[in-house]
Amino acid sequence: MDADVSYLYLFGFSPRRSCHLDRLLPVINRQQRKGEKIGIVLLHDAVIGSTSPGTTPQSILQLLSMATKVFALVPDLEARGLKQTDLLPQISPLTYDDLVDLLAGVPKVATWV
Repeated sequence: MDADVSYLYLFGFSPRRSCHLDRLLPVINRQQRKGEKIGIVLLHDAVIGSTSPGTTPQSILQLLSMATKVFALVPDLEARGLKQTDLLPQISPLTYDDLVDLLAGVPKVATWV
């Protein structure tokens, strides 16, 4: 999988129950201003709010408005009763195999779980 990102975040906190994504957004913004191409993988409870119908948390909307590639791990969607077909259009589904390929092709990875 070629995602053309230079820095990838693995993010696992629910945007509905924590402010961790609010804390990460300024970091991503600073990195983008320095020319980094950022990607973020929503996993665990972070996939909550990534589908429609439903109310999308403000922090997810902010993330989607940035020049960031956003992915959601399909097994985590399914584990929470969410459908891959309901993902917001700006979010790409990611299987475990896709995640391995993505991690192998990105020079810098940070985990926020």
